[in-house]
Amino acid sequence: MTSDPQQPRTFIAVVDHRSFSAQALGCAQSAVSQHIAHLGADLEAPLLTRRPRRRPRRALGIPRGR
Repeated sequence: MTSDPQQPRTFIAVVDHRSFSAQALGCAQSAVSQHIAHLGADLEAPLLTRRPRRRPRRALGIPRGR
C-alpha cells in the first residue's frame, strides 16, 4: 500500500472536484499529477483517465451557427 497518506487524499479531492485543478486542491498541479501517478503505481492499477476539456466554439474563433 502507499506510504504517503497525502496520495489517497489527493485522489479523493480530484474525484470530488472532477478536476486536476491546482487551485481547487490547494497544491501545484504537478504535485497532484504525481500523487495520482504514484498511487496508481503503488496499487498497480490505473486510477483515472485524463481528458482535455472542450473549449467553447467561440474561444476557438469559430462563429456561432456553424
